[in-house]
Amino acid sequence: MENPQSLTPTTGIAIEKIVADPDETLDVDEELNEKSEGEVKDPVNTSKATTVTVEDTTADVLAWFTQYNSHRIAQRLKSLGASEESALEAGNAVQKYSLARTTRQRVRKFLRDRDLKWSSGSTDVEEPAYEVSNLREEAELRGKIYDVDAVIALLVGAGLTGRDIAAIFTHTPGISMMKARREGVEDEEGGETLEDTLNRSFYGVLCSTIKLRKYDARKVLRTCPGLLTKRGSVSAQEVVSILSNLGTAPTSLCRDKAALPMLLSRSPASLFRFVAFLSSDYVRMPVASIGSFLRRSECACVLDLIAPLPRYNFNLLEHINDGLSLSEEEIDKMSIEKLLRDGSNNMENEITKRYNAMFQTADFLRRDVGLENLGQVLAAYPQVLTIDRNKVVDVVNYLQEETGMYHYDVVRMIEAYPMILETEITQIQKVIDFLRSHEVSDDALASIFRAFPALISQDPDTSMKEVVGFLKEIGVTNIGRFIM
Repeated sequence: MENPQSLTPTTGIAIEKIVADPDETLDVDEELNEKSEGEVKDPVNTSKATTVTVEDTTADVLAWFTQYNSHRIAQRLKSLGASEESALEAGNAVQKYSLARTTRQRVRKFLRDRDLKWSSGSTDVEEPAYEVSNLREEAELRGKIYDVDAVIALLVGAGLTGRDIAAIFTHTPGISMMKARREGVEDEEGGETLEDTLNRSFYGVLCSTIKLRKYDARKVLRTCPGLLTKRGSVSAQEVVSILSNLGTAPTSLCRDKAALPMLLSRSPASLFRFVAFLSSDYVRMPVASIGSFLRRSECACVLDLIAPLPRYNFNLLEHINDGLSLSEEEIDKMSIEKLLRDGSNNMENEITKRYNAMFQTADFLRRDVGLENLGQVLAAYPQVLTIDRNKVVDVVNYLQEETGMYHYDVVRMIEAYPMILETEITQIQKVIDFLRSHEVSDDALASIFRAFPALISQDPDTSMKEVVGFLKEIGVTNIGRFIM
């Protein structure tokens, strides 16, 4: 048993000890026999005041929980090479997570027992008995299931360093409470162990399928520890399968290692929905081009809108294996009541609204503007889908009215420079006024913008003035005629 003075009150259990001799230890069995009104006197030396509350005894018998003490975890990770700061951060995250998860499970057990009594016709609902004996039995049971040392040993055996494990525990502390191996363990939640998820994601998807070097695979796990959970590892497999069926070789995914963790963390169902949208009549992107389009880092901004990464939503039990980002600052702001509360959000409704907005933009560009090759425009600039339809309408109408462009001129301009669709009207007007101030005729504006569409996004007060100044220095006097 650790020195009581090393235990911090962040365990959530009131700990109050007065121990004169730090080498003295308390015998739990003697405490259970001699406890009286929550206080026990040391029979060996009555001159030394040793006061132990019932809560204190409870903390002592929870031997399974002491292994999740933040300082103990931090020391273990530091011995494996993690920095002191990252080790302490990981230790705090693990300790707070284990407390919240245990509290949630106790409440659910009480509610389940209560419902069973009510269903049997009994109106007698006993209050939950948190006696030391009951907690000790619970501790013995949990001690057989949870073993953070075995989890760390398994990760080290896979080649992960202390820095890697600290990052994993900090962002996904639930991994510390996963069952390490299948041997001798009967998993009531389906038998999934950390060894299974490690084989599926680290050895399988990252090292075998995508063929990353072990160094790069470790970096991916540090960035996205959720891949070590059951849901995360299965999702990564399905994402790679979807891209493979779209004609993208798995080994090509390692070309952009920075975007790989985010791509593997996407929901396969959300990706499939986006694939259906891209191949629909609204966009008509060739199926063979969709895979390469999705794996590009430029597409991440669109995927963030319609296939967002998993986020913490206060549902601790049901999303225990979601790869949650449970940082110390976030947990400090949450009460136990919030952690126990089933959380839900309107993310699905929000995603549906975003799809409706993309449908409207795509429909306007194809039907009204006449942009037939919308898939090619998206490949050049995926952010086109994120532009509001009303803004696209304003830009198209302004170009036709102010510059005298014909319908097909606007189409060619968008195909050559899709970013024009998100340019502010005031910016376009500033460019037109600058050209007119240098004697460029209105009849020539359409041909100039058609030939140099990127000119619209230039700043007249900086880059365009510098060019005009250079032309004058080399002897060009009629700037308008030169431009035309």
